[in-house]
Amino acid sequence: MDLLIVSATQFEIQPLYLFIKEQAKEVDTHNFELNGNKIQFLVTGVGMLHTSYFLTKTLSVAKPHLVLNVGIAGSFRKEFQLGSVYKINKQILGDLGVEEADQTFTDVFDMELMSDSFPFKAKSILNESIEAFNFLPSASCLTVNKVHGSTQSINLIQKKYDVDLEVMEGAAVAFVCAQEKVNYIELRSVSNYVESRNKDNWNIPLAIEQLNKSLIEIVNMICSVPQ
Repeated sequence: MDLLIVSATQFEIQPLYLFIKEQAKEVDTHNFELNGNKIQFLVTGVGMLHTSYFLTKTLSVAKPHLVLNVGIAGSFRKEFQLGSVYKINKQILGDLGVEEADQTFTDVFDMELMSDSFPFKAKSILNESIEAFNFLPSASCLTVNKVHGSTQSINLIQKKYDVDLEVMEGAAVAFVCAQEKVNYIELRSVSNYVESRNKDNWNIPLAIEQLNKSLIEIVNMICSVPQ
């Protein structure tokens, strides 16, 4: 199995990286071998631009069997506990379009500037590969360039899309992997609620801890059988 682990930042995957570094043979700084399985780390930088470029560049050299896209997320759902981990079954582009005079949002699909065709379906990129990991609950996700931080904008975007989580890279990975025909899984842990911005209410350390526990479990599951 060739596994590519993609994250926007190093700190989101640092516990997993240290675990792999201890357990596996290090080929170079970002490449390891465990039981004959190849594990590569790709830290893209924040946002869809960096993610699209560096992931496409990586996939142009070699196609892994699985891309594992991971990181923290904000939750629109107060019933989602901080630190809880979800597999993403649906990605939506959350700010590609125009803001109207009444501050509502009209996306490029509504404007008929983008076709609702592969890899999109009903404005979403769906991922059926996640069903292999049935020990985690599923969630839908909105990918944005500007995270929502005011009550009015949050209420408007929730009314339009009714999604669970908000991130800044997920749709880019989903789009590139779909186009390149590479299987992918996206995992996100809740670090904060999407509400009137107040970082005092966030718990990034807990989100990273719980995310990496799930990641280590998945990597052990994938790489337990020698290749």
